[in-house]
Amino acid sequence: MIEIKHLKKYYDKTLALTIDSLAIENNHVLGLVGTNGSGKSTLLRLIAGVLTQEEGEIALDGISVKDHPECKKDLLYISDDPIDHVNTSIDSLFLFYSVFYGMTREKLNAYLDYFSIPHSGNLSKFSKGMRRRTYLAIALAVEPKILLLDEAFDGLDPTGKKAFILALSELIERNDMTVIVASHSIRELENLCDSYLMLQEGKVITYAPEGLNGEDFTKIGVAFKDSFDFTKLSSPKAILVSHIDKIGTLFFEGTKEEAEAYLAPFAPAVTEFTPLSAEEYFILKTEEHKHD
Repeated sequence: MIEIKHLKKYYDKTLALTIDSLAIENNHVLGLVGTNGSGKSTLLRLIAGVLTQEEGEIALDGISVKDHPECKKDLLYISDDPIDHVNTSIDSLFLFYSVFYGMTREKLNAYLDYFSIPHSGNLSKFSKGMRRRTYLAIALAVEPKILLLDEAFDGLDPTGKKAFILALSELIERNDMTVIVASHSIRELENLCDSYLMLQEGKVITYAPEGLNGEDFTKIGVAFKDSFDFTKLSSPKAILVSHIDKIGTLFFEGTKEEAEAYLAPFAPAVTEFTPLSAEEYFILKTEEHKHD
């Protein structure tokens, strides 16, 4: 389990990240979502021990990362842009990761084959997508107890994304594994994550431990018999998305029952309730906190 308590990280004197309390269970995939500069990479680097917080505690299975760096032997962090030197090759990467994690060449080669990457070669000759697939192959071959991925899908085509999600899901099911994957696009995470943590300007705006089901928002399509002034529907709880003549769409903050009660005085001829997508939910929560 990863436990975070009263965390504060500053860059110079600017507060870059603050999290009061967060617990991530084993055998769990957390989607870390936020726009650029929201604090996603900072959080991953703090958990990995690459950065050190000024306040608070980060513990892996009850052991402080800050006070006991040896606990990081079961943790692997893959950054959004790994620093490759001119001579970085498949062989040098294998040597490095096998020393620290005991990764076998047989397992690495199997995942390189899975991602259609050659067993040897210099990464300077690889495309961005090939380099990304190489590091994902390493991540899977290491089989860490805790895997931290920053923008894991950057540079991957749809086939590569699907292949990685499948391989990672199988690995999680086979091992008691905790994964945190950061992305600025929540759509990329919808088929992978059990829960989501949304950051904005270094603060938590939403933590959804059971996944993003949008229970606090309802998407509604409405139609009236005659032309209707849809601005009448707008309120702090009702966000008008689109409308034309008699038909419109809005997001309502509340349950379906509360939305029906809100709309009843306007007597719509048709109301259609549909679940919010994870992306719509993220946009709504982001906009909501912009005005806090």
